Amino acid sequence: PPKDLKYAEWKGLVEKVLESKDGIMQDRRPSKETIFDEMHSIVARDKDIAANIDASKKWFLEQKDFHNDAPGWWNMALIMDPSNARLQELLTTLWAHYSQELLSWRDQPLWRYLVDKLDMEPLDLRL
Repeated sequence: PPKDLKYAEWKGLVEKVLESKDGIMQDRRPSKETIFDEMHSIVARDKDIAANIDASKKWFLEQKDFHNDAPGWWNMALIMDPSNARLQELLTTLWAHYSQELLSWRDQPLWRYLVDKLDMEPLDLRL
């Protein structure tokens, strides 16, 4: 994360987010890894249990608008406009699913799916 960024640079990034359609800026993952590839890595690195990942895969495959190749995003550093209606829809939908605790404990696969489903295009935070 850009810990040493000067205030003026942060301010400029925030202004871009406030002017954007989707109200969010984050790093896009350069990897071509699919959602299911990412889920396999989650289990391989002991970041979740296989039963949760299997339940998530099943749920994703039931979604008619699921694209396994949806872009990935780093969720380490984000700049968000909480008043943006599209961002509110994303976060509300994410929490509605995630808080049920029926799928994976990891939010990244669900985040990828929802950003794609809602046709959102986060601004690129690469600094």
